[in-house]
Amino acid sequence: MPYSVLSTVELISICGQGGRASAWEEFMRRFNPVIARSVLRVAIRYGSSDKSLIDDLVQETYLKICANECKLLRTFRPQSPESAFGFLKVVATSVAQDFFKSRLAEKRAPETTADSIEQTSVPAAAESPKVA
Repeated sequence: MPYSVLSTVELISICGQGGRASAWEEFMRRFNPVIARSVLRVAIRYGSSDKSLIDDLVQETYLKICANECKLLRTFRPQSPESAFGFLKVVATSVAQDFFKSRLAEKRAPETTADSIEQTSVPAAAESPKVA
């Protein structure tokens, strides 16, 4: 069966049920441009255009799609024949944003925690001299 003749909804359904390698090849042929473009837009928004990073995030998107036996695809309920493209844009954008937000959080992470600051600080009352 040529998978290229299937609607997007039918293709997603077949891939969600495991699908053959040829179904996944058609999935990637059809949806990879949408996924890659979505990841690229987020990367540029965060000031990065590193091709290898973008490729890694596209692969992370596919991992997310395939996680838990393709649960995202199995639970996808299309509102229209073209809603699959919007759905995959959201998934790819989410993966990329999560990555960059995580990276920013690591950069901003304080070297010390509030608990360690409290343990090493001296109360203000103990430091001030007594006025007679």
